[in-house]
Amino acid sequence: MSKEFETQKVEDCFDGSSIFEYKVYKEIKEEFIIKLNIFGKLYYYKEFPRPFFKIKIQNGSEILGVQGECSFRVVYCKKCKEIYKDFFENDLEIILNDIKK
Repeated sequence: MSKEFETQKVEDCFDGSSIFEYKVYKEIKEEFIIKLNIFGKLYYYKEFPRPFFKIKIQNGSEILGVQGECSFRVVYCKKCKEIYKDFFENDLEIILNDIKK
């Protein structure tokens, strides 16, 4: 099974968190944003000129992006990056495959 996304480490923050950019192979639409809310509390600002979304995850990580773009970022907290990154990427693959159907 081929991956539905590419990932690239963007930077490390002073607080020890890590930022990764996820490039998906199609424009981010509302359906995708809504499905991402399985990870945490969704803040979705549809009324913005460039609709912005943020998902605050209970472990302190965040997912950030703009509807209409082909990428988004995840800020992983220092203490959970190794475990949560794999978990997130597995579920992301499932979400993207589900949307393709």
